[in-house]
Amino acid sequence: MSYIVELVILPKKDILDPQGNAVGDALRKIGYDTNRIRVGKYMKYNSNKENEEEVRAEVNDITKALISRGIIEFNTQTCQIHSLTKLEDKFAS
Repeated sequence: MSYIVELVILPKKDILDPQGNAVGDALRKIGYDTNRIRVGKYMKYNSNKENEEEVRAEVNDITKALISRGIIEFNTQTCQIHSLTKLEDKFAS
């Protein structure tokens, strides 16, 4: 089966986020009342694992190997896994 995996990775709350601070400052300067802006990463890919449990294990491995940059810098906030077959069926009708 094929799955679409979407990950949103944000800095942990205790880690300084200079990009988030810069975006927040810019938004406030143009009149938006914002607070605690965090800038992160978005990753989307297709996985051909057999089932969702295997996909979740793969996501765990990927985040540990490629994204986390050590224990404290980033953490995965959101992980959406969509069955590509189910999505194709939904749009085919």
